[in-house]
Amino acid sequence: MTDAPPGPLQRRGPRPLLLHLTLAMLKSSASLAALPSLSRGWPSWSEAAVQQAEAIMAGLRGHGRDAAFPEAVFAEAARQDAELIAGIAAYRRHPWHRDLSDPPAIWNEGGSRLLDFGGSGPTILFVPSLVNRATVLDLAPGRSMMRFLASAGLRPLLLDWGWPGEVERRFSLTDYIAGRLERALTAVPERVVLAGYCMGGLLCTALAERRPERLSGLALLATPWDFHASDPTRAQALAALLPLLEPAMAFGNALPIDALQMLFAMLDPFGVAQKYRAFGRLDQASRGRSCSWRWRIG
Repeated sequence: MTDAPPGPLQRRGPRPLLLHLTLAMLKSSASLAALPSLSRGWPSWSEAAVQQAEAIMAGLRGHGRDAAFPEAVFAEAARQDAELIAGIAAYRRHPWHRDLSDPPAIWNEGGSRLLDFGGSGPTILFVPSLVNRATVLDLAPGRSMMRFLASAGLRPLLLDWGWPGEVERRFSLTDYIAGRLERALTAVPERVVLAGYCMGGLLCTALAERRPERLSGLALLATPWDFHASDPTRAQALAALLPLLEPAMAFGNALPIDALQMLFAMLDPFGVAQKYRAFGRLDQASRGRSCSWRWRIG
């Protein structure tokens, strides 16, 4: 095991691949397995589901609709599965890579850096999530929020958390907020607008409570703020899985990427498959489109 950051990665998504393929298989299998019960009606069907089924049946013109409906379901399942495989294959062989050079760093500690994108206006310190890479805000030519703001008369700084080394793997949230993030803030002589993206917004909110005198403003982008569990049973089921992750974390004091992606997938089990089907339908020679899509899925 090494603490060195990874080299250039081959594209291996969607991760974990086996999970997403299994979910697609289960969706198709469940659709086909339910067909024998269709003619008798399924007691658990809602009224809306019954109406949708009747509308599909009505759309099958001519005689033999009872036989045509299962054929249509099978054809649709096969089409979706083929689209998913094609989309995954297109993504894995796509030649795109990030070809931007990082700007100079005005501060660093451990694997973290504070990148200065220039500009002469008010200073904005951007703090990304601890999960996503900081490059999500500086992705590609013409697709960089940092460089756009610098050209618009601001001075954006970007905190790149970096790859967690031996020290960072033992960090608590206190170490990140009252430690590394606060020291990055104090490395800038002037007061700044603190801008947090996603989970970074939560870290920034905590830091703003600690050091309000260092800030001229606080901006939160895509930051979660309502942690009410609308489905308590599902939330409790997810919480029950947390102890199972302890053995996975014991190897390197960090949660493996595939385990983290599995937790995200559980929020919308079939959402990733829909995105890869959509990617397969895009013009693969369109650099702007592929970059934009990749920004959305990470």
